[in-house]
Amino acid sequence: MDMMTSVASMSMDIAAVKLQQGIQFSVAKKAMETQDIALKAMTEMMPPLQQGTGTYIDTYA
Repeated sequence: MDMMTSVASMSMDIAAVKLQQGIQFSVAKKAMETQDIALKAMTEMMPPLQQGTGTYIDTYA
């Protein structure tokens, strides 16, 4: 393999890795957005807490 072929091959490999990383980042971001939407929907469905509920921790339990 001559020098030009080697440089071209490395350049294509680098471009492929950058593309793969970009796709992985996009998929991870979409998954996080979906989880955020699901969390907001779940918290909206929950009834509000009664006064005083959740303010004390029972350390003897």
